[in-house]
Amino acid sequence: MSMLSSAVQRSTLGLHTLEQYEPLIGAATVERIAAKADRVRTMRVAHISSTFYGGGVTELLTPLTLMMNATGIETDWHLIQGTPGFFGCTKKLHNTLQGERVEFSDAERTIYEQVVFENATRLHLDECDAVIVHDPQPLPLISHFVDRDIPWLWQCHIDLSSPYAPVWTYLRRFIEQYNAAIFSLPEYGQELRIDQQFVTPAIDPFSAKKPRAVQPRDTRIPAQLPNSDRSSTGDANFQVRPMERPHGRH
Repeated sequence: MSMLSSAVQRSTLGLHTLEQYEPLIGAATVERIAAKADRVRTMRVAHISSTFYGGGVTELLTPLTLMMNATGIETDWHLIQGTPGFFGCTKKLHNTLQGERVEFSDAERTIYEQVVFENATRLHLDECDAVIVHDPQPLPLISHFVDRDIPWLWQCHIDLSSPYAPVWTYLRRFIEQYNAAIFSLPEYGQELRIDQQFVTPAIDPFSAKKPRAVQPRDTRIPAQLPNSDRSSTGDANFQVRPMERPHGRH
């Protein structure tokens, strides 16, 4: 398999095969990840966030979505578009979720919900087996997919140890429409009527921000994806217990 030089790699998105992580995580871990990937290889997953460039969510999703596709799991990454007014609103939401005590006005709620609705009109997710929505910006999307019959997960990458109660109460009515919420630490867990999972974020060891102590033996990346076998038989068995698949729940 041909490889890209280090100089070229610095200007690419950073595609790596699972096998290239073996010097860092060990053969047993690679085998375990590969076995789990095989169980969902017939699935199609969609991630939805607000930007392709800059910020921690992008740094996580870039290698993650590339890796998912490299292992044969068809993975899309959709963006929602916003206006300066919209992102001003979502910045306020971000700050209040981290404890800042400022009100989120009726006008701001209208802007926030309307822009998300406008984005929902051009999101077509019928072919997906699971949808993962990231952070507050696209959170209300789920309200516009009332006939969904696949799992929708909301992953929040923000410190939720002390959210401002009035704003949290407002957002909670969207959050509890999801099948599960994913937080970065158990300390960020909240009183919710849905399942909660905790996934600690990690720095991609092949990233420019990787710790100096991380020295993989081969950081070159493949110029082409290996052939992936998407099975045409067998049912995808998506399970994040104790979640259940919704049935047109509003």
